[in-house]
Amino acid sequence: MASAELLKMTHRVEGNVKGVDDKVQDVRSDVQDVGQKVEDIDKRVEGVDDKVQDIDDKVQDVGDKVLDVDDKLDKVNRSSSPDLTTLHSEASLSSQGISSEIIFYDGFRLQIHQ
Repeated sequence: MASAELLKMTHRVEGNVKGVDDKVQDVRSDVQDVGQKVEDIDKRVEGVDDKVQDIDDKVQDVGDKVLDVDDKLDKVNRSSSPDLTTLHSEASLSSQGISSEIIFYDGFRLQIHQ
C-alpha cells in the first residue's frame, strides 16, 4: 500500500512537472513572438530614419538654392547700384549757372566749393 501511495504521488509530481514544462514552452513561444515584433519595429524605425535622412538632404538642397539665389541678388544689386564716381563727375561737369537741381553724393548734398 505504501508503494501504491508512492506511485500515486510520483505520477502527480510528474503531471505537475509536465504542466510546468508546458507553461515554460508557452512562455518561450511568447518571448519569441515578442522578439519578432521587436525586429519588425526595428525595421520600421530604420525606414523612418531613412526618410528623415532624405528630408534632411532635401532641406540642405533648398538651403543651397536659397544661398545661390541670395548670391545672385547680391550681384544684381551691386551691378545696378549707382556708381558714385559717375555722380561726382556729372556734378563737376555741370555749368556754373544757377540750378534748382540738388545732387546728392553718398547720401549727402554735394558741397559747393568757392
